[in-house]
Amino acid sequence: MKASVPIFALLLFFYNGVKAEKDLKNDYQIDSTLFRSHLKEGEAVYHFTFHNLPALDFRGGKQVPTSSHTIIYSYNGTNNTVTLGKDKILEIKVKPGKYNFQFYLNDHYEEISTEKIESSSRHKTFVSCYFQASEHRVVCEKPVIYLYPEEETNLLVEVKPKGSFTFTYPTYSNGWNVTATPTGELIQGENTYNYLFWESDQVWKPDPTIFSEGSIVKKEEITAFLESNLDAFGLNSKEKADFITYWGPQLIRHNSNFIHFMINEEANEFAELNITPQPDHIYRIYMISFPIENHKVRDCKPQNLPKINRSGFTAIEWGGTILETVSFNKVEL
Repeated sequence: MKASVPIFALLLFFYNGVKAEKDLKNDYQIDSTLFRSHLKEGEAVYHFTFHNLPALDFRGGKQVPTSSHTIIYSYNGTNNTVTLGKDKILEIKVKPGKYNFQFYLNDHYEEISTEKIESSSRHKTFVSCYFQASEHRVVCEKPVIYLYPEEETNLLVEVKPKGSFTFTYPTYSNGWNVTATPTGELIQGENTYNYLFWESDQVWKPDPTIFSEGSIVKKEEITAFLESNLDAFGLNSKEKADFITYWGPQLIRHNSNFIHFMINEEANEFAELNITPQPDHIYRIYMISFPIENHKVRDCKPQNLPKINRSGFTAIEWGGTILETVSFNKVEL
């Protein structure tokens, strides 16, 4: 395949906007250490705040709303269980020294394990903690495939999603056998289609670094934002209209959204796409988004989308997913 498939260089976790005394960790950060006059000599306190505990909990194999969370924690060989209230705070009084801490929520989230954190007499150490989801159950929504050969061509299009198909149109049967025309019409039997459609239910564990880049977009700016970025990527007016009329109504349900685009080979995290005979270029753009009414996303770097090349036989695919919960240290619930 002669596909032009540039990949974004993914960045490391970005700084959280809080002055830290130590390097930023993936799942916790020391915010400050302050003198507290009410503490006695030989006493120290660790103050843990859990910023992104989920609004839904897993009970009996189902997700149910919850405002409290039971955490198993340990330090220096001491094991305990605590139920956090709405303040999402855990305070532990200790003797001054160095302590390792471990926090466990449930199997759906990674355990938090700190390095040794030193405490001083009559001081309180404030630590921010961020449980990271071990996986997300997502619907890979409306990936649609456009095909533009230079001349009328019989094609076999195969999609291999990382989960199971929930819907395809036309019906997918070991692939789609279609005749594609230079104008983008796809002919199968007596029927003509503008694109090939599929959806898939799957479990996805995103690389947290993808949230280093993206944009926070207010609902009144959604249309202009999508038009600008899709123009930059190189979608034509029809493809752009299809994308915006599908995603726009979903995004404006929320006052603000975080939006990140996964480009070309990155889309293989959701599905592999094979086309025979091979196009000169295959371009894929998947939008990852989540509402941020109750989130604070700090210091994300705007994306610069690569410009596609439509010379020769070109295939275009777009799709995406909206995450309901996010559990990364750059997202504060």
